[in-house]
Amino acid sequence: MPLVDIYIIGGFLGSGKTTLLQNILGWDIDLSSTVVLLNEFGQISIDGMLLDSKGSEIVELANGCICCSMRGEFIDSIETILNKFSPKMVFVETTGVADTLEVVTFLRGSMIVDKIVLKKVICVLDAELWEGKDNFGSVFFNQIKAADVVLVNKMDLIDKEKMSLMLREVNSVNPQSMVMPTFHSKIDPEVLLGAGSSFWVDEENLVLESEGREETELKFESFIFQEERALSETSFRRFLERLPFNVFRVKGPVKFGENAFMLNHVGGRSHWIEHERIGDTRLVFIGWNLDIDAIFDELKSCIDL
Repeated sequence: MPLVDIYIIGGFLGSGKTTLLQNILGWDIDLSSTVVLLNEFGQISIDGMLLDSKGSEIVELANGCICCSMRGEFIDSIETILNKFSPKMVFVETTGVADTLEVVTFLRGSMIVDKIVLKKVICVLDAELWEGKDNFGSVFFNQIKAADVVLVNKMDLIDKEKMSLMLREVNSVNPQSMVMPTFHSKIDPEVLLGAGSSFWVDEENLVLESEGREETELKFESFIFQEERALSETSFRRFLERLPFNVFRVKGPVKFGENAFMLNHVGGRSHWIEHERIGDTRLVFIGWNLDIDAIFDELKSCIDL
């Protein structure tokens, strides 16, 4: 029996977890072998009423929190889902008061651990709550510390001058996480689900698809860097490490000497795939308040002369 991919979606009350699930269920991908498990703290499941399954199964676990009083019921529910539906993917939305670190710990130590793969832990963070972060206790920070991906949501409500600092502060809580600014919990499927070949881009359409595009209501900017000469791998990797968080995505082929790679740099994290065809470096940059001239100057200093 194939292992089942589990995605945990955590985040404080009102952060946008259900909106993220709505977006996921609306993606143009095959979700027929997907189950959504909702953990509600109250007796009535409001989130379940808000979701249109689009062919996916929705299972509700109400009147308790899976990180404390309902651990056994949670594991039993996952096992029932595996046996009844034989899914490929299961998305688990925790309650807003769930300690995601605890959820991950007992899931990894449970009797079903040999039947699942914990693919990603996602934290949806309400950007407006960040200034009051010290008032919310350890659960708030543990939700970030447990996450592979942190979606800093409702960024349209934040002063643009504060965005970069906020994203750096969030990343400092969990430097290993991918930090993404979002609006209405919108995110590309390949960012949330992707690994390996899903980061591939079509070089023929790279410029046409990205040129002059605005990315959602945050009015993200996009520009392209193209260079036929090889880049210094050491210099370019240092360049990526220094990128500010307002440059939140860099994507495309990169040429280093006799080697080439496909790069997908998102939220401060870089993914590399070896590329057989050695052509020009052609990178799409997406962000906001970009100092394009300064970025170009740094990129030019990476050319291997």
